Amino acid sequence: MEECSPINLFTYMSLSSIRKYSIFLYSNIKWLDSKEEGSVLYVCLGSICDLPLSQLKEIGLGFEESQRPFIWVIRGWEENNELVEWISKSGFKERIKERGLLIRGWSPQMLILSHPAVGGFLTHCGWNSTLERITSGVPLLTWLLFGDQFCNEKLVVQVLKAGVSVGVEEVMKFGEEEKIGVLVDKEGVKKVVEGLMSDSDDAAKGRRRRAKEIGESAHKAVEEGGSSHANISFLLQDIMQHVKSNPRIDYIILYSNEFHAIL
Repeated sequence: MEECSPINLFTYMSLSSIRKYSIFLYSNIKWLDSKEEGSVLYVCLGSICDLPLSQLKEIGLGFEESQRPFIWVIRGWEENNELVEWISKSGFKERIKERGLLIRGWSPQMLILSHPAVGGFLTHCGWNSTLERITSGVPLLTWLLFGDQFCNEKLVVQVLKAGVSVGVEEVMKFGEEEKIGVLVDKEGVKKVVEGLMSDSDDAAKGRRRRAKEIGESAHKAVEEGGSSHANISFLLQDIMQHVKSNPRIDYIILYSNEFHAIL
């Protein structure tokens, strides 16, 4: 079995990212600071989330009825006019204003997940989000859409035992979202949120403990002497040896979403 490294822990921040982080810190971090440790559910279903309005309403109402504080990141806010209208005109925004924070578009996910107030993450189980959850030590609530997310969920729920599935088993096909309709109603959303965030349930406590242990292991892996640190070092050494043995190569650029290097 090949080792999977928490490479997002190696990442650096660009100037644009720093500015975005600063804006978020200034406007919203006090909200997180005001919440109890482990009480907030962070919700982000990725950059390609085409759930129909009927399902998004049920998700929002489920959060409301759970009485749990939450952060709901809504990507593509400008394009989702129907959802924006429902949030404002239905009274939803007013009703949840004391314990719900709505973020339009981009959010500094790692910063939020690493805050002590966050105790759970509702996610589509994309690989980057899964890694960020693992390194942050936060248990997952999985809402799958398509692709490798179904495999990633099995890793989190069945192998690592640090997450709970909402029960979505149907692939969300582009252009057919309205046909699929509501897969989980507000009562179902409320139930799974309580199952993940419960302070009294032994299974929930076990998932939080397991998630924390995995997060600590991930951080140790990228420290000097850790397995991921060693693997990256070996990779760079191999590349440098290849460069030295081939005089036609002046430099090599390594690039991924989470790691950048010029050799």
